[in-house]
Amino acid sequence: MNRPSEALERVSIRQSFQGPLPPPGFLAKYNEAFSGCAERIVAMTEQQLTHRHALESRAIDGKLSAERRGQMLGFILALTAIIGGGVLIALGKDATGLTAIVGTLAGLVTVFVYGRRKDAEERREKRSDFASPQLRLPYDEATSEPDRSPRPNNGGAPE
Repeated sequence: MNRPSEALERVSIRQSFQGPLPPPGFLAKYNEAFSGCAERIVAMTEQQLTHRHALESRAIDGKLSAERRGQMLGFILALTAIIGGGVLIALGKDATGLTAIVGTLAGLVTVFVYGRRKDAEERREKRSDFASPQLRLPYDEATSEPDRSPRPNNGGAPE
């Protein structure tokens, strides 16, 4: 049997934040609990951001290197096929030589068009990500007025 005096009412409050650093109020509370904790959190965040930037830079450099390598190999392959097709035509194998040249050129055009479409699609996706209403700042730069639109994470409840 549970008597009313034995029943405990529990109230749970959950706070969360997004971003690399907690809000200043949280940092102050961390410092109260453990001296120097806020500085350590900020230093750790700076190290993580530096590490992340280095990884992104390496990934971009690797992608550019792979693209250059692919372009060079594609050029060499296309040049070899076109020269080979020209040699075949010179040797009297007109149909085979012409097929090699036309096939190579068709392949190059296909890869070029596909690459352009893929790049355009990626740019559209990135633009739509940046135009998302979830990425709006709390203050409009032009008016310096607070953003009073409902936020998806708290169901539109006032803060």
